[in-house]
Amino acid sequence: MRLQKDGSPMESVLLGNILTAVVGIPFLIGSLPSLSGWVNLIILGVAQLGLSYVFYSEAIKHSTALEAVLILMIEPILSPVWVFLFIGEVPGKLPMIGGAIVIGAITIRFIARGLSGKPIALKYAAARSLFKRNRL
Repeated sequence: MRLQKDGSPMESVLLGNILTAVVGIPFLIGSLPSLSGWVNLIILGVAQLGLSYVFYSEAIKHSTALEAVLILMIEPILSPVWVFLFIGEVPGKLPMIGGAIVIGAITIRFIARGLSGKPIALKYAAARSLFKRNRL
């Protein structure tokens, strides 16, 4: 998707979802959902996945590749938080520590980028080229 930054990454999203549906169809044959199950699947497919992919496809045009990957890492990290808030299941210490590390790294990166006024990836590229010139 990042390679299509100047184009339309929605084609990749659409193709990925079609491929996922085709791969998942054999697992559906044994146990079809009820009517309420179909309604829930449609709502989740359109609202939860559909809208998030539309927003992500637009946002990726304005971020670096590393930031795009870090944004995707937030969802599985926050899943235990949502389960705790809505169901009351308390996650263990290790998931909380791992989640804090990832969310902290993402937060620090975005704060640093905001303070500098330019993408951090450009700073790293400049530092690497300067390091290589001084080393040779």
